[in-house]
Formats: sequence, C-alpha cells, structure tokens
Amino acid sequence: MILTACILAIKYQEDINYVNSFYAKVGGIKTEELINLELEFLSLSKFEMTVNKKIFKRYVEFLSQYEYEEDG
Repeated sequence: MILTACILAIKYQEDINYVNSFYAKVGGIKTEELINLELEFLSLSKFEMTVNKKIFKRYVEFLSQYEYEEDG
C-alpha cells in the first residue's frame, strides 16, 4: 500500500512520470498488480487525491507527539 501511495503521489505532483512497468520493477511487483493496486487505492479514496487542511493539521498534531529527539 505504501508503494502505491507513493507512486500515486508522484503521478499527481509531477508533470513527467515513468511508465507503470518502471515503478512496478522498482517496487518488485508485476505491472498488472501495480495497476490493480492503484485502482483499488483510488477507489477506496473515492479518487480524492488532496487532503483537507483541517484533517492534515490534526494528523500533524497527532504525529508531532512522536517527534524524534536526537541525543546531544
């Protein structure tokens, strides 16, 4: 799922993209499987590729409690 989310984010943001066979090879899966995963991901997200600012802010606040603190 992470691979699919990353690929869809790249495709959404970038003007020029690689073909699915390239992304599938990098991800270690078959092209057909990647296509199916993309379709499933998009269907589950109702083809919405943006995040509401209010929801994004809540996730940032939630994740910030796990902020990494480096020693020294």
